[in-house]
Amino acid sequence: MCDDDPAMPAFPLTRAAIVGFGGSLLTAFGAAGAGGTPVGDGPLVGTPFEALRYGHGQMLAVGCVYAGVLVLAVAWVQLGIAVRHGAIDTAGMFRTSALWALPLLTCPPLFSRDLYSYVAQGALAAHGLDPYTTGSSRLPLALHENVHWVWQDTPTPYGPVHIILTRAIASVTGENVVAGVLLTRLVFAAGLVLLAAALPGICRVVGTRPEFALWFAVANPLMLVLVLGGGHNDMLAIGLLAAATLFVLRRNHFAGLALLALAVAVKATMLVALPFLLWSVSRRLHLAVGKALAAMVPTFVVATVLAGHGFGWVQALGSTSLIVNWMSLPTGLGEVLGQALSLDWGDRELLIECMRAVGMATLAVLVVVLWWRSRSGAPAVVLRNATLALTLAAILLPATLPWYFSWAIALGAVLPWSAVSWTRARLACASAGAVWLVVCDYPTGEAAVYDWNYVGITLAIAALIGAAAVYLEPERVEVAV
Repeated sequence: MCDDDPAMPAFPLTRAAIVGFGGSLLTAFGAAGAGGTPVGDGPLVGTPFEALRYGHGQMLAVGCVYAGVLVLAVAWVQLGIAVRHGAIDTAGMFRTSALWALPLLTCPPLFSRDLYSYVAQGALAAHGLDPYTTGSSRLPLALHENVHWVWQDTPTPYGPVHIILTRAIASVTGENVVAGVLLTRLVFAAGLVLLAAALPGICRVVGTRPEFALWFAVANPLMLVLVLGGGHNDMLAIGLLAAATLFVLRRNHFAGLALLALAVAVKATMLVALPFLLWSVSRRLHLAVGKALAAMVPTFVVATVLAGHGFGWVQALGSTSLIVNWMSLPTGLGEVLGQALSLDWGDRELLIECMRAVGMATLAVLVVVLWWRSRSGAPAVVLRNATLALTLAAILLPATLPWYFSWAIALGAVLPWSAVSWTRARLACASAGAVWLVVCDYPTGEAAVYDWNYVGITLAIAALIGAAAVYLEPERVEVAV
């Protein structure tokens, strides 16, 4: 509880929960016409809602998505203020987060079409094809035509657990694209449940407030609209990472490291957290490495055998380099230098590849430095530096997408934020940043970061949310831990 505001009436919290649910519901409704809707005949055909996919109806749907995100963001800010003033407990945060998440479980994919790729990857495996060497174009029309054209002939870069899960889903849903999308999102949403379940325990170890962690990592519009609504497998990966972290910090090393292996077997970037967690296992590195090998190798081998496609995903990791946007710092620098030097496209591509190599080398050096600085093994130090490493990975890898920042949010939410008082400026920046990452691409999933008019508009929208945060939080508030 904050000393400068020892009590807060209950009605702002209730209002925030209801308003946020309304924003989530409005966003989900708009997604029916403005999101990544199925190509051709979809579930809305023959219903009054079919009008949302065309003309003025689609304009209404687009407006609903953006209005819903704004309403949800304002409610999130209000909820955060209630959290920092001690007006909500952990159970209340669970209920509010679940309420906000429910509408987003059943809508078309938002701000991404990756869910269709996942459905196709599972179908490839279910048809006896190797998703690490075969693209979705080998599948029946209904399955592959919904995959973004960039990825239709691209092998999957995801690990064996991803293949096991999506193959099982495809065996149930067959060629029903809508059922495949909904079931895949529901399975990956288990990661949000894992994250919410693990954060309070991690906070108790670190000595921070679980309500704040749940607000920052679970109720965050970026997590709900972009990661959950977009149906990304990052949701499952970071949920497993959080659970792994909790087990390791509670000295159940084998279970924790096995869970980390499962996280890596969904998305390889979760491996960035391993060297930091080793300090929590033991300050004697040979013992920590031995435990990691004993727990992770068998887990990974079993998952690989069950998936049945070997280690082809390792070679496919490079497929993400097809994404070229300035959100990746090395890629952006390469593009700027290429334009400044008036290079043709071939030379510009070479320069971008060189800058990406420099970025990877820089990332490796910085991660090693952060890892060495974590050698005390103190939980707060380990988690702080792991969070910084995951943040650096998000911006220094050859390709960066908005939901990559969820990796750092998952662990960063448990840090002792009382050391950094939440001034109005910091609250405004956090709120504006989260909102911009949600809306920086079109709701359909098409990239918009080179549509400078759109970028300007979305930055203005994010600034509006930042201003609302300042208005709603008129005083400096310390985060009590």
